Amino acid sequence: FDSVNTREPHLAYLYPASGAANLWYNSVDGVDKVQLTHHESGVLTYDVSNDGEAIVYALPNEEDGVDLWVWDEKNQSTVLVSCGSSVCDQPVWEPAGQLIAYSHYSYNKQSSNVVNEIRLLDVVTHEEIVVFQGGSFHETRCAWSSIGLQLSCYDHSQGHIRVFNLTNWDEVRIHSHVISSGAWLPGSGTLVVPDFTYLAGEKPQAALFTANFENEVLLPFNEKDLQAVDVGLPEFSPDGRWLILGLGFDGATTARGL
Repeated sequence: FDSVNTREPHLAYLYPASGAANLWYNSVDGVDKVQLTHHESGVLTYDVSNDGEAIVYALPNEEDGVDLWVWDEKNQSTVLVSCGSSVCDQPVWEPAGQLIAYSHYSYNKQSSNVVNEIRLLDVVTHEEIVVFQGGSFHETRCAWSSIGLQLSCYDHSQGHIRVFNLTNWDEVRIHSHVISSGAWLPGSGTLVVPDFTYLAGEKPQAALFTANFENEVLLPFNEKDLQAVDVGLPEFSPDGRWLILGLGFDGATTARGL
């Protein structure tokens, strides 16, 4: 039988919390701490590929814009997309690792024209396509479904999640008051979305719903167990059997516990 080599798990993160931050990684025991990038301007946002061999990140350039760079396991950083005076930000890898979704924001000072798009970049062919435009996407990262055929992105201009299907090029829109692109249930096309619920005489609390793409509405995700509890967006385990999320009780504070 074939042998399988596995690597030790590492945590990638930005450091320091204030000022210009760069990418670091650390072993789970805290011993193997390594700085991956060394940029004076500091890294803005990043995402790690599923195989752990590359990190895509957004970096300010000398034209007051933001470019996309990629760090590989050879410890080399190179420009992936040069964006000039435009801002390319919030990159996120597709699970198979060939596509990257990111927001592209440009502003023309002379005409006061603003163009905000979600683009897909093929890291092999370097071809790009625009999947969403005419909204405001640059503040929130998109989310891929686990099989990489659907992409959800929060549109700040309309207050809804726009979901794009790569298999048939259809788009649906799910209204949500909570700023989030949602979380996809592993191994399925189910999108879990937070939205506010209003209890009589109390402040609104976030609850979880699943998106019904046919009717473009939200359905309760787990109403019985999470009723009257302020709920954060979950993160699912790869097999979809477990989830971790923030819960807030009694409505006395905005803080949540995991």
